[in-house]
Amino acid sequence: MNRDPELPGGYQDADFEMRELYAAGARAARGHKAMIRLRAEGKLAEAARACQHGSGYNTDGEFARVQHDPRAGQPGMRCFDCGSYFEDARNLYDMRDDPASVTAPCEFWKA
Repeated sequence: MNRDPELPGGYQDADFEMRELYAAGARAARGHKAMIRLRAEGKLAEAARACQHGSGYNTDGEFARVQHDPRAGQPGMRCFDCGSYFEDARNLYDMRDDPASVTAPCEFWKA
């Protein structure tokens, strides 16, 4: 962050927002790296807790069938990053803060 002596307080709101965004990105990157390491060690529940679950797909949709997902046809969501399955979930965004909602941690992923 660069201090600007011409501004009251020296910083703009955007400077503070950008600092928060950088910190959030760094936390997400650390979590993703930890998820990969824990998954490789076979600590699947811990790996699922470290994952951000940023994107995924419905297991009752066509994509799950094409990917030969073992839960294809069942209602729920699959995380693209860690392969965890969330039974009856409608989106992964709501699942990120609730690690207990993972039905099958790191069940299905492509190594």
